[in-house]
Amino acid sequence: NHIVILAKDAIGYRNLLKLQKLSWSNEYYYYRPRTDYESLEKYKDGLIILTACIKGLLGSDLINGKTKSARKTAIRLKKIFGDSLYFELQLHNIYDDEVKVDIQKAYNQGLIKLAEKLNIQTVITNDVHYLEEGMEVVQSKVVKIKREGDLSEAYCDSIWFKNYDDMVDTWKENCSYISKEVFDVSMANTYAIACQC
Repeated sequence: NHIVILAKDAIGYRNLLKLQKLSWSNEYYYYRPRTDYESLEKYKDGLIILTACIKGLLGSDLINGKTKSARKTAIRLKKIFGDSLYFELQLHNIYDDEVKVDIQKAYNQGLIKLAEKLNIQTVITNDVHYLEEGMEVVQSKVVKIKREGDLSEAYCDSIWFKNYDDMVDTWKENCSYISKEVFDVSMANTYAIACQC
């Protein structure tokens, strides 16, 4: 599980560096750098938090119908970060062949409902694993090597760096279940965050 932490000012940048240093310390490091809620609380000033992709802090709970657990985590994050917390919607179609469902759609819909109930703002981002459309062939080979030939996990071929027009086209073509109002407000929030950082 992970979140996205952005610095919106010099204080946030210093706090981000402190969190990063702690995450690599012997106290926190376990296979990967990690942190805890107490450290996030201590170094929250100047930071913006996004809930990340379907593999993020809320992903598993929302996809698996554990809305109470997702709500509890979201409330905990909101207590720490207030209006600097954003739920991150992504415009991918990621199908899980085992359960025959678009897990990204399930996640987005769960986030939108939770955002409305808890009065948490949303943003729209794109998971970026390569720069240009068409590079998914190279990405799939890297993933195949990393997973030792196993591509059975959900995989997405739309994770290149997209401009605004690409995002609008993707929303219209694949994600019209997200209302125009939610899309427009989320894109405006994304732009506002980019201007702060």
